[in-house]
Amino acid sequence: MKIIAVAFLFLMLLFSCKKETGVPGPQGVQGNRGTNGVLKDTGSISGKLSLYDEFSLRKKDFSGITVTMTSGSLTLTDITDSAGEYHFTGLQTGTYNFSYQKTGFGIYKVFGVSHTPGGELPTLVQDVYLLQIPVKTAVDSISSSVSSPYVYISVYLDTSSLNYVQYYQNFMLLVGKDANVSPSNYIQKYDAVYPDGNGAYSFPFSKDDLQAFFQTGDTLYITAGTYNRYISKLEDPNYLFDLGPNCYYVDPSNGNYVYPNMSISPNIAKVPF
Repeated sequence: MKIIAVAFLFLMLLFSCKKETGVPGPQGVQGNRGTNGVLKDTGSISGKLSLYDEFSLRKKDFSGITVTMTSGSLTLTDITDSAGEYHFTGLQTGTYNFSYQKTGFGIYKVFGVSHTPGGELPTLVQDVYLLQIPVKTAVDSISSSVSSPYVYISVYLDTSSLNYVQYYQNFMLLVGKDANVSPSNYIQKYDAVYPDGNGAYSFPFSKDDLQAFFQTGDTLYITAGTYNRYISKLEDPNYLFDLGPNCYYVDPSNGNYVYPNMSISPNIAKVPF
């Protein structure tokens, strides 16, 4: 009888220690929810860009652009899809900088994007337009002539074999005081150069415009460049859209304007004042 009682006690202990299965555990803590019960964003930054060729026409595929995001020691990269979209997740509160790069296109940068996680939508970066570096529309050379008080500048592009005329406001003419004249070092800037009907482009300006900056005997250093300030968003060369500040960025380290797809003349015209 004693043996039976011990066996019965052992069986009771065995069944009482058996692990139960299929019983759900306690529910976890719910995430933050905004209005109408919509789950808030967890800290992401998103953006979109588009590609344009040197003739100001929109490309059909926006994929393959490397987007680099930095903040302090943090560096992350993403590659755009065919719609030009990119996405970064799990980001803490901070200020972020972005760089956009694709072979054959000018590198564009966006600085100082402020991000605070916890909202219902991701932080959005401004739309970016990545522009092809000029090849056929690049400046080959410039020349000058003087008929006082006017200076006439002629600009020559590598478009002799093309049925194409560069839009007159996709030029920049710069006048400076030294041979380092550039978009970040100039005295006077003109934003239009016109086709002359003979395959070149020209622009006249008066020396009187420069009386406040130059004296008799000084030398004017003149250069010209092409860039895509005006683009065709509708893939129609007859309908152009002014990118304005979206065709350049300001380098915060020195305050200079940077035009990522500008082609500057390899030679400089020197004109006595």
